[in-house]
Amino acid sequence: MTLEVRCLKTAVAVLFVSSFPTSALAEGPPACSWKTVDDYLSPTHNGASASAVLSTRAGTWVAGVVASDDSSPHWVVRGRARRGATFTTVDDYLYSATLRTHPDAIAQSPRGDLLVVGGANNPSNLGSWLVRRSTNGGASWATTDEFADPTVPASTARAVATSPWGEVLVGGFHNVSPAGGYHWVLRGSADRGLTFTTREDHPPTRDSSGIEGLAIDSGGTTWAAGYDYDGARWHWTVRRGTVSGGSVVVDDYLLDPSNSSMPRAVVSPAPGLVFVAGYGMDAANRAHWVVRKSANDGATWSTVDDLFAGSCAARGIGYDPHRRALYVVGRCFDGTQYRWTTRQSHDQGHSWSTEDSFVLASGFSSYANGISAGDRGPVVVGVASDGERSHWLVRERVCGGDEGDDDDDRPEAPPGAPGPCHR
Repeated sequence: MTLEVRCLKTAVAVLFVSSFPTSALAEGPPACSWKTVDDYLSPTHNGASASAVLSTRAGTWVAGVVASDDSSPHWVVRGRARRGATFTTVDDYLYSATLRTHPDAIAQSPRGDLLVVGGANNPSNLGSWLVRRSTNGGASWATTDEFADPTVPASTARAVATSPWGEVLVGGFHNVSPAGGYHWVLRGSADRGLTFTTREDHPPTRDSSGIEGLAIDSGGTTWAAGYDYDGARWHWTVRRGTVSGGSVVVDDYLLDPSNSSMPRAVVSPAPGLVFVAGYGMDAANRAHWVVRKSANDGATWSTVDDLFAGSCAARGIGYDPHRRALYVVGRCFDGTQYRWTTRQSHDQGHSWSTEDSFVLASGFSSYANGISAGDRGPVVVGVASDGERSHWLVRERVCGGDEGDDDDDRPEAPPGAPGPCHR
């Protein structure tokens, strides 16, 4: 048995030692595993699905949809104050009984405001883009942005990000009447999410484009990942811009030139360093889990993970600054069912390992939809079927005896610099 990484601290440096026999060291790094910490489905629900998560020192919040037999799906947010605590519902919102009210992303401002974005739409996307905000840790909520074309309202917010100085950006798609198609739209707020204006509106090459993921790096550069349809295929598209608006396409990618590719999420651990996760279809119409990276501010890109196991798709990405670990989550087909999948890299995407491959019930699929990998370690959310109903699930990485430990004050380690031992 060997230890892959062991940190030995001196007064001046941190030394990394690989492949030491266990007997040569007095103690090893704590063992880590993944544990379900919220399986939410009340007797009145016929299904629930968690879509987004935010984990900070102040708590963990999860957003998703809950459906019952007598109403349309509800927009639901659940939260807990610390690791180990029980999740409770802090927002249960229904815009209209005739529309699916759905949250798709969540973020927090530097002053602690919680922002959840999504929409209220029918199966044809008719409906409004929505932003809901809480300024008191989830105790109360208010809708602060309802956005749609007045002629043919069909808009949805899909992503949200906040800057260190309090700017809020929300991205998604917006139908432009009468025949403009779906536009790539970025809206922003300079007052912590109280009011919004449109900062970017890009028409599609043909019919449809939109934002799926947003990030703002510590230098103020914005990264928006989304799609653009050319009449035959969907292009994986990444735009680099500024918080005030204005951006350029820096990655237009297809796994195979004959088929579509779609990014779902983006993270920027440091200025100039960005990772985008999603999926690409090959010539045989098989889905590959794809992660792409740029280390030079978007000037050049490379694919650092291309996972194919029958059919795979990445749906979320997060970076843990304490462990300098990158996490990507999604789903992979094993021949019988889709498995909830979490992959990890400790070397900026050069190598990857699958850490969690989970199903709730044998023979039925489980999907990981989102991840937050901040101060308290990674928390992953998604949906899993038991054969009769879908369950809202939250899973977190637990190492050694740290379950419920909320006293982690380790400093952040910048990407590529020596830092605390990863767990």
